[in-house]
Amino acid sequence: MLTFDAPAKKPFQTFCYLIGVLKKQPSKSQMKAEFFTEQFEWLMNVEDQSDTVTKTKENCDLTNKYVLPTAPLTMTASWSPFPFAASVMPEILQHGKTDDPYSSSYAIFHPVLKIGESITMQFGGKPTTFELPVSGNQLEFENIHAHHFFWLLEMTIARAQQMKKPVILAGMHGFGYQDAIENDLIAESRLRLLEAGYLYPSRVPQGARFAFFKDPIARAARNAEVKRMPHNSPVFPPPGC
Repeated sequence: MLTFDAPAKKPFQTFCYLIGVLKKQPSKSQMKAEFFTEQFEWLMNVEDQSDTVTKTKENCDLTNKYVLPTAPLTMTASWSPFPFAASVMPEILQHGKTDDPYSSSYAIFHPVLKIGESITMQFGGKPTTFELPVSGNQLEFENIHAHHFFWLLEMTIARAQQMKKPVILAGMHGFGYQDAIENDLIAESRLRLLEAGYLYPSRVPQGARFAFFKDPIARAARNAEVKRMPHNSPVFPPPGC
């Protein structure tokens, strides 16, 4: 059974993931982790640079044909959503991963959260019991990324149930968490993503910048990176910690 362990070992090595509704099932030969992640770099460029809603929707084959994203590619600091997703969505339909250094993973879930509590109400003098899905206030989130993922997941499940389609989660290592914090999408890009059907228009959670730079280990790692940057770098000097 795939454990969905995050392959990251180094501190603050970025993990990035895409969560959404699987609009169309890929063919049997395509059902591999790399099928869902090989267009991540292209997708990021589309999300960052497309100047129209049409381009945002159509310039990436993955999102045009197969996945309706809930949010743009989401960055975390070495945290993988796969173990958490498997713990709150018990019905895993398909999954897979690669074994290369930049390991990719995917999982397809039936859009139902595990039962969180049962309540009993009286109707016509007869007690009726309802089972309710787990909610955020019943969970302990290990960090800001877990809380943000669950928030995205709740919206994704609601949309998937309306569309009668499964939930898709795909992820891999790569790109830059610090860059996503320091250079968030501009207002026009965020608006375009919402108009294109995204439900959240940023790569990081609200408050991520504050949480990251408040962490002394993160600040030290970032300052060390700044010192290593050549003074002729196009991005030098970067924002200070």
